[in-house]
Amino acid sequence: MPDSLDKYLSWFALKKIPGIGNYLFKSLLDTFLTPTAIFHASEHDLSKVNRIRKTSIIAIKNNKKYFDAARIELKIIHKHKFKIVTLNDENY
Repeated sequence: MPDSLDKYLSWFALKKIPGIGNYLFKSLLDTFLTPTAIFHASEHDLSKVNRIRKTSIIAIKNNKKYFDAARIELKIIHKHKFKIVTLNDENY
């Protein structure tokens, strides 16, 4: 995976976590501002987010398999030359 896609890794990893749909994804971003900050947040801080389940908090903290899956997806995206636009992107 090229270095240029590293900035998207935490976005894709977060989206792969069970129980984190669009609403909760947005709520987490509103609270922590970036997916990287979400992964660095404490369990206590994560538990303050409305509608988050304990199983999702545990998955956020034990995230290796989600990052591995995100790397695979980003390699495919790179291979097909897709453009990625995130919620924080000015083009969104």
